[in-house]
Amino acid sequence: MQKVQDYFNKFLESKRVFWIFLVLVFVVVRMAVWFYPYDSDHWIFYYVGKAIANGQLLYVDAWDHKPPLIFEVNAFMHLVFGENLLLHRIFLTALTLLDIFLFYKLVHLFSKEFFRKNAEKITKIALLLYVFWRNLAQFASSGNNTENIGLIFLLLMFLTFFKFYKDKKLTSLFLSGVCLSVLFYLKPNFSLLSIPILIEILLMSYKSIKKFIINYFVFGSAFLLQTAFWVIYFNSQNALKDFWVASFAFSSAYAKSAWGGNVSPQSIFIFIMLPLLVPLAIFTVNFLKDFKKIKTNMLYRFLLFALLSALFIGFGIGSFYPYYFLISMPIFVLIFAYGEDIFLKIAKPKNLIITLILLGGMAVSFAMSSKQLLNSFSGPVKGELSEYQQIANYVKANSDKNDKIVAYTYGAVLYRMAERDSGSRFISASVLLLDERDNYGFNLSQTFIDDLEKSKPKYWIISKDENSLYYQNKKIILYMLNNYTPEQEFENYTVWKNKDFCGN
Repeated sequence: MQKVQDYFNKFLESKRVFWIFLVLVFVVVRMAVWFYPYDSDHWIFYYVGKAIANGQLLYVDAWDHKPPLIFEVNAFMHLVFGENLLLHRIFLTALTLLDIFLFYKLVHLFSKEFFRKNAEKITKIALLLYVFWRNLAQFASSGNNTENIGLIFLLLMFLTFFKFYKDKKLTSLFLSGVCLSVLFYLKPNFSLLSIPILIEILLMSYKSIKKFIINYFVFGSAFLLQTAFWVIYFNSQNALKDFWVASFAFSSAYAKSAWGGNVSPQSIFIFIMLPLLVPLAIFTVNFLKDFKKIKTNMLYRFLLFALLSALFIGFGIGSFYPYYFLISMPIFVLIFAYGEDIFLKIAKPKNLIITLILLGGMAVSFAMSSKQLLNSFSGPVKGELSEYQQIANYVKANSDKNDKIVAYTYGAVLYRMAERDSGSRFISASVLLLDERDNYGFNLSQTFIDDLEKSKPKYWIISKDENSLYYQNKKIILYMLNNYTPEQEFENYTVWKNKDFCGN
């Protein structure tokens, strides 16, 4: 085993070999994200972003239950890259490279404090682990969601705060608060990752009321300004309630459904997470052995509260989708990096076992990620996409460009493939079902029907299987039966035609 340790040390000491290997890891692991199945949440965010770019009103003309900023990012992608998925994924890869660079800066800061003698080696190990875990498809998904964008601002929030901690310049603290405001309006629970900063500001300024007030005001001012902007903007558009429901209220109700087991099979996603969570638990125990440092070491204290916040975010929603944990990946990897002796003294039997558990988890996780790559080229996912293309071709051949349709399924991929807009602001049947079935009280199904009464969509696409999930929304199914008639069957779906168009 000593030879293995020697080879590993030589690998870390060779800059050329290490960086070549790191690039290869990035390319190999990222493949599953580059070729992520076409039918993904990417097109939901893009559909809404495109609507904004075309001058439509968010949450009134196009709706999804997220705060505004992820849709603004997608509006930017539409304006710059159009509907070209290849260009979208190149752009999202560039953003990933940016957050990798920012993580490098962050871990270097921690390594200089914790591992002065071995700082460079630990920085490289952490960077390698981050590049691997951060780019797995089960965590990165298609690359286009709030977690992927949020990583950049999380890392910037931490880095600018540490700059403030060092130089005491309020400009740095304000910039950290700007990042917090962006995180909140990407996904509100991301703001919980500011808890270690809030604690450190308290410890820095509690002896002076003036300093206490100034520091917290400077840190929170960007959030207050952005909140005021969105409230004023949506109020001026008579859409303040729409903004509130979509950005905050619906997600709160969604969490209740998730904990009730009504959203996703929780056990499956916990199983997918285990290859990460098992070694993380072991390294966390190692980290907590130094708990006494909480009183004397600011970075240890910061990392401890960051870890607690990260775990609360990951497990707090109740549905445990792996990509929910992506925003916490920098913190998890810092916990791995804290186990310096485990990596630099592999020859010890205990360290060897822990290292093998970590490597085993990485291997299993990589295999899971590769399944998404295979899904793009074979299997049921590829088969469904082929059927979607047949449906899209049929709709395009039998409708005009300005005709609206209803794709009563999950997601927005059929709207993209058919090149037709939704007849309603709601582009995914899942939000309608949750509101109706779980009694959220937002009356989304009636709003959906009201939208359709105005737009008169020509076609309605729905699963042939009447036992499928979305048939549970009886109110909408009754509307469909009263206003549409079956026209064309495919293997798993039926295209229904609006009775107002029959005979044309």
